[in-house]
Amino acid sequence: MASDETFFLQPFTTHRKRLVPGQRVLARTKHHALDDVERLARTAEGVAVIYFTADDDTGEVSALAALARHGAITGRIRGTDQVALRTSIHAKAD
Repeated sequence: MASDETFFLQPFTTHRKRLVPGQRVLARTKHHALDDVERLARTAEGVAVIYFTADDDTGEVSALAALARHGAITGRIRGTDQVALRTSIHAKAD
């Protein structure tokens, strides 16, 4: 039951006055993710660093957190966004 730690950057753009997620960018380590978010924050309207731990065998997510937020992102990630993240994580495991 090995677990896999993954870090990715989630940029956001504005569409019809609402923030919508863009294409995710995987990062090799936490250090790379935090460095890259500073660079991406200069051009994106909002960007977040997302960290999750998933079981390699089942794809079950045991931890999910936003490590950093920049730009127009305020508050925490809503439950519907977490469901979408979990769905994409399971698709990645397949």
